[in-house]
Amino acid sequence: VYERKLYADPDRFIGGLKVDVYHYPPPFLLLPAALQAVGGDYLGVRPLWFAIQVLVLLAMLFTIARWLGGREGHAVAVVAPLFFVAPVTLFTLQMGNFQATAFALSLLAMIALHAERARVQVAGGFALAFATLGKVFPGVLGIVLLATRRWRAVLWTVGAAAVLIAISIAVFGTRPFTDFIGYELPRLANGEAFPQSERAQALAANQSFYGLLVKLRALGLDALDQRVGLQMTSIYGLCVLAVACAVSWRCRRLLLTDRVIALFTWLALLNLASFRSPFVGGGYGMMGTVLLVTLGLAATKTRSGRIAWACLYVAFALINLIVPTPKATPPLTEIVVLSLFGQLLALAANATVLIATWRAASRPVTHSTTV
Repeated sequence: VYERKLYADPDRFIGGLKVDVYHYPPPFLLLPAALQAVGGDYLGVRPLWFAIQVLVLLAMLFTIARWLGGREGHAVAVVAPLFFVAPVTLFTLQMGNFQATAFALSLLAMIALHAERARVQVAGGFALAFATLGKVFPGVLGIVLLATRRWRAVLWTVGAAAVLIAISIAVFGTRPFTDFIGYELPRLANGEAFPQSERAQALAANQSFYGLLVKLRALGLDALDQRVGLQMTSIYGLCVLAVACAVSWRCRRLLLTDRVIALFTWLALLNLASFRSPFVGGGYGMMGTVLLVTLGLAATKTRSGRIAWACLYVAFALINLIVPTPKATPPLTEIVVLSLFGQLLALAANATVLIATWRAASRPVTHSTTV
C-alpha cells in the first residue's frame, strides 16, 4: 500500500478526484475499511465521512463547553460558529483530511482520560491511541499524561494502542507493518515520501516547519538545502518534545486544577507537534491554530485580549483565503511571503500560550476546578 508506483499513473482518478499517496501508519487502515463496509465505494464513503467529521467536531466543541462550564463554557458555545465558518475549517472538511478528526479525538480523549468513570477513561484511551496511530503527532499528549502522573490514563492508552495494532494485524496481516517500518519510515525521514515539498508549485501551501525552511530557501537563504532542512526539522521535533516535557512537569499541578490552562496547553502542544511533518497542506494545516484562536476569544476576560484574538482570527482567515493550494504554476513571491508570515504567526501564537502556562505556574492559584 506504500509503494509509490501504485500511485504513479497520472490518470488514476476516482470520480474526478486524483488518488493520493498513502502515508499513514497501518492501524489507520481500520478506518477506511470500516467506512467502506458501511458506505460502499469511495464516492459513497465521502458524504458519510463528511458527516462523521462534522459530528466529531461538534461533539468536541460541545464537550469542551460543558467541561469548562461557567462563563468560559457559555462563551465557547457562542463563538463555536466562528470556528466552523473559518476558511481553513471549510477547506479541511471539503478535503476530508483526517487532521480535523485527529485534533478533535485528541482533545476529547484528554477530557475523557481526566474523568472519574473507568468506562469514559477507556473510551479516551482508545481515542488518543487511534489519533496517535493515525497521525503520530497526538502522541505528544502522552508526555503530558506522564508528567502529570495520570498512570491509569497512560495504561488505558497504551493498552488501547496494543489492541488496535492487534486488530490491524488480524485484519490486514503483518505486511503493512513491515512495509511501513522498512520502506515508508526511511522515506519519511529522508524526504522521499513527500517530493512535493521541494516543488515550487507547492511552496506556499506547505505549512510544516520544513515548509517554512523551504520558503526561506526560495527567498534567498541557499544554505537551507534539503539535507540541512530535514536536520533542522528533526531538531524542531525534538525541541517540541523537550518543551512538552518541561511545561508539563513544571505546570503539572496547574494542568490538573485549571481546565482552561490545561485545554490551551494541550492544543498548543498538538499544533506545534503537527508542524513536524515534512508536508502539512495549506488547506488544513492551520486548523488547530484557528481552533486555538477561536477558543481564545471565548476564554479571555479582557478587552485587549479579545481584540488580540480577534485580529489573529481575521489574519488567519485572510491568509487561508489568499494562499493557494498546490497549482500548476509557482506562486508569486508575495504569496510565499504571506504564507511564511502566517506560519510565523501560528508558531508565535502557540508558543505564547505555552509561555503563559509556564508563567502561571509561578503565581499563587486563585481559582481552580476539580478535574
